[in-house]
Amino acid sequence: MDKFKHISCLASFLILAVLLIPAAYPLKSESTNYKTASTVISVGGETTESTNYRNIASIGIISGEVTSGSYKTRLGFIHTVLNADGQPCTSASQCEGGFCCSNSCSSSSCPVSVPPSGGGAGGAGDAGTGGGGGVIIEEALNVSDFSIDTSSLHFELALGDSQSKQFVVSNTGTNGLRFSVSLAGESQYIQVPDRSFSLEPGQQKNVIVSASGNRIGSYIGEITIESEGTQKKITFVLDVSSTEVLFDVKLDILSQYKQVVPGGTLRMQASLINIGAGSNSDVTATYLIKDSRGYVLHESSESFLVEKQKSYLKEIRIPESAKFGNYIAVIEVRYANSFAVSSELFSVVEKVQSPSFIRAVSSRILSNVYYTLIAISAAAIFVLYIISRAIPRRHE
Repeated sequence: MDKFKHISCLASFLILAVLLIPAAYPLKSESTNYKTASTVISVGGETTESTNYRNIASIGIISGEVTSGSYKTRLGFIHTVLNADGQPCTSASQCEGGFCCSNSCSSSSCPVSVPPSGGGAGGAGDAGTGGGGGVIIEEALNVSDFSIDTSSLHFELALGDSQSKQFVVSNTGTNGLRFSVSLAGESQYIQVPDRSFSLEPGQQKNVIVSASGNRIGSYIGEITIESEGTQKKITFVLDVSSTEVLFDVKLDILSQYKQVVPGGTLRMQASLINIGAGSNSDVTATYLIKDSRGYVLHESSESFLVEKQKSYLKEIRIPESAKFGNYIAVIEVRYANSFAVSSELFSVVEKVQSPSFIRAVSSRILSNVYYTLIAISAAAIFVLYIISRAIPRRHE
């Protein structure tokens, strides 16, 4: 009996250890002057170090890693770390201060070695002297860059109405820049008065975009902002309904379905509300898929009865020939003289697994390992119990 109690205690300790595995991850901070260790409960991990300190946070299991010259991302806990002054670097984009000087981050511009003018060999009479040495001078880096505050503009109008929106262009570089603005796609109902302008470093400009509801339907195109050979694009969408609307319609694409691969299936939710037609009205719904130039990749229609409201899932297959880029899904609802339209942006992308999918797979693997350990522990307890019962019988 005593042996069985000892075995039971050992087995209980083993189960407790297994249960505590997911909650025990080490966190260690150390330098030449101190060392600290503790235990935390977290879901991701990172290591940060310099000649003065080192911090290691072991949090969960890193399921992958994506690296470029500007950043490193560990899948499982996605983050981008900028290095402080004095940290090692290979490019300025890795540094919080904005400069990478001699493979070390800095908040000030890098010194540049420039030979002085006239620094040639010494004269013939000064045989023991050499030419002039290099001089270290401070020279600011010239950077031409800009940003825009949005990637899309969506207009919803009734026939004959107009609306204006704006986006902000910021000169984030160190040089003065001249900008040009152009339109592409179904831009016949879009106007941008300021097609060219200049900005000094640090300046911003609000660019006005006006839309006119001259014709019912859904239209898509792009606004291109260009400076110094760099282009940035804004996708615009214009939905124009009839002045008399008997049905309200809304098209929604869940965030996890807003990226589709060529040949994949687009899943969207359509909702119709009868706001003025009679009960059991026969409506016609038309579905369109357009690219950013306004080219129609898909068009189909169906008719059905709607009493008060109707909500349903609609699936459309994206052609294999679809190019990567922005698209809109459109639903047009017609009943008598009423025309209602709704659209939603989505993207066609390469066949890659999303980080959320990787995190989900990693979480499932961890759960399987955890429950496997519990099953092994239970089996070990059963075996130990059988052994403890068999030992006294052998002595008898």
